[in-house]
Formats: sequence, structure tokens, C-alpha cells
Amino acid sequence: MKDSFPVLIHGIYKDSELFAKIRNEIEAKTKLFVNAHDIMFYYWTRFSYIPWHEDKSYGGALTVYLNEEWLPDYGGYFLYEDNKQEVRAI
Repeated sequence: MKDSFPVLIHGIYKDSELFAKIRNEIEAKTKLFVNAHDIMFYYWTRFSYIPWHEDKSYGGALTVYLNEEWLPDYGGYFLYEDNKQEVRAI
């Protein structure tokens, strides 16, 4: 496994007003019921990244990027392996 530069993480308390506001906004925008276990803010420092991994224990996930500016070189693509044959990106 390769090393990433630090990623700063801040969890939102489940009983907080902010947690409820974020959950309600996601439900309104996606029309999906959110059974959120965690809502977290991640701050990606320069040269930080997520190494290849599997999320088998999750039924679903959502990432919202809050960049003021974004370029394709910044990353943020969802990569997945199609039947262990081809890597695809969304």
C-alpha cells in the first residue's frame, strides 16, 4: 500500500441540527431515503488520496465535493472494476 499525505476528517454528531439539515437536503435532491450512519467532512491536503479499496460493508455512499474550483487533475472520480476485467470511472 502507498502512503497518502494527511486527510483531515470531521464527523458530524447524529443528533445535531447540521446532521439533520444535510440528511434532509440529500433526500430532497435525490428522492432517496437516507439511513445515514455517518456524515463526515474530509479535507484533502496536497498529495493526499484514497488508495484502491472495497466498500462491501456499505449498501451505498454519496460524496459531495465543495470545491470553489475543480480541475480534472484534482481527481474525485469514482473508479470501479467491471467483473475484474476493466477499470471504469464515473
